[in-house]
Amino acid sequence: MQKIKITLGFLSLLLLNSCDKSTTSNLQKNNKDHPEHLETQIQTPEWAAQYQAFIPCDKCEKRWMSLQLYSDMTYTLKEVSFLKQKNSHKTSRGMLSFDSENAKIVQLTEAETQKIYYFYLRPDAIEPLNNHKKSLDSADHYQLTKVENIEVNNALKYVDIQANLYKSEKLLLDSVNYIKLSYFFEIDNHSDNVIKLKAKDIVLVDPKYNEYIANFENDPLISIQPKTADYQLISFLYPETSSPAYINIK
Repeated sequence: MQKIKITLGFLSLLLLNSCDKSTTSNLQKNNKDHPEHLETQIQTPEWAAQYQAFIPCDKCEKRWMSLQLYSDMTYTLKEVSFLKQKNSHKTSRGMLSFDSENAKIVQLTEAETQKIYYFYLRPDAIEPLNNHKKSLDSADHYQLTKVENIEVNNALKYVDIQANLYKSEKLLLDSVNYIKLSYFFEIDNHSDNVIKLKAKDIVLVDPKYNEYIANFENDPLISIQPKTADYQLISFLYPETSSPAYINIK
């Protein structure tokens, strides 16, 4: 009788183990057949994004700042100071963490120097703070806006161009509703020649292939020296009934 009980117990364990393996195998197969199940389990946090803005600068004409926060708790911070003679570039990378007393305060620790920066998370924006985690004077002018990337079809050789949506505005012109989209352009000229761009060279294209010519915020002509990068705020005006598909550089 005891041998029968032991045998039955052993068979039960084998059956349970077989069921576990079968269930695991079915789950793995289901995940392979439906990868979207895995994607829904891993969601990118809202704060993991790119933030950009032109901010005040006492010792330069203007200052551009771009902050990329990654979900793996790292960051990349780019700063460009626009001077009369030349531009000053600075890039720092490191780790990010959240303040133990206020989860909206982000602490950035630069990997190379261990220098610490503080930022405050706001809806669709992030604001630099001072070393005491307090807002700067005229804080509204220092906010970096969360930006969205758009595809850029670039016909220029040895030139890399990225465009990120900075602002969207509704306008009423001649009783017609329009949308004004402002993009931050980062243009890297890797060639040995000066690159010159006019407004007609940069167009926003909608799904029906209608083109909308760019509007430059500053000069009517953009000149980029060899082996340098330039940063521009460029806008497009198009009917509200349409929608942007991509940007074309001719």
